[in-house]
Amino acid sequence: MTPQEHGRAERHPAAERAYATGLASVVGGLLVVPLLLGPWAWYLGAGVLRDVEREPGRWTGTRRARAGAVLGAVATTVLGLVVLSLVGWAAVELVALRRDTGY
Repeated sequence: MTPQEHGRAERHPAAERAYATGLASVVGGLLVVPLLLGPWAWYLGAGVLRDVEREPGRWTGTRRARAGAVLGAVATTVLGLVVLSLVGWAAVELVALRRDTGY
């Protein structure tokens, strides 16, 4: 018998994936590459939360999904700051290279 037949909701299959991806993106953020997982974790967590909201009797896992979405949002914010910093640094270097020093 399935959990729905017993009247119990089962954990959404993507809830753990959202949490793990969000956690990996924040913890591994020091290496910059895992920060790229942030938007994906945010997307997965938000999707699970929508599914649970639509069918609350069928799915659980909102705490893990919300944690994954929040961690993904944090990693996405850090990723955005890193990208903005790199663009700013590149702009400063470009201006410095084009500046005529008179020598």
